[in-house]
Amino acid sequence: MTTTLTKLDPDFAQPVETSIIQYAIERGAGIDTIERLIALKEREDENQARRAFNVAFADFKAESLTLIRTKEVKDGPLKGKKHVELGGIVKLVTPALSKHGLSISWKLTKDSPEWMEVTCVLRHIAGHSEAVSMGGAPDTGPGRNAIQARGSAKTYLERYTATAILGLAPEDEDNDGVTPAETEHWTQEQTAKLKDWADALKACPDPARLKNEFASALTYAKSVSPKAGSRMTAIFNECLARFK
Repeated sequence: MTTTLTKLDPDFAQPVETSIIQYAIERGAGIDTIERLIALKEREDENQARRAFNVAFADFKAESLTLIRTKEVKDGPLKGKKHVELGGIVKLVTPALSKHGLSISWKLTKDSPEWMEVTCVLRHIAGHSEAVSMGGAPDTGPGRNAIQARGSAKTYLERYTATAILGLAPEDEDNDGVTPAETEHWTQEQTAKLKDWADALKACPDPARLKNEFASALTYAKSVSPKAGSRMTAIFNECLARFK
């Protein structure tokens, strides 16, 4: 929808732009006409915001972020397995989201003693937003009081709604977090060197040493494949978080 008109400025005889709505008002259009024009303008604004959101989200997905399983489960049927922590997700995705004008936030949309629901909202600066909701009972695990049970469930729901709306999932771990399909074209020497660099980053005693090692590690990883470079960056971020 075209939302501007060009007319001559009577004082300077120069073309200037005016909104169709303003033009209609100046021409004495009725309230019904003006309301229809406003509705059309709002729909067009919404369409433009949705298109801008879709472009931004596609650009965000092109960042190829890799979730890292860092938290070991201490009890229950998944004891010994690792999962992705909410803090790790936020730290990983926030720079890429901000880069493309996106952000996520959560709100508790249902809160009763037996059931909680969390909604994760993904927003774009142009105004469009989308949301995902998930619910569950308080996590009454061993040793948790009532508040801790609710806090655990809330964190769980925030983690899963975030990965759902962003379309992210942790990969099956092999070769330090990279799936076998991604390594099938790597030589044994490349795989071994990548593992050595990853181990070197994890062994760094301070941030300065870590950043220095990472520069060389990333150069080598990128020479192997873009995915190897992405994974090496993820390992660096995980290691850096230990010093914060």
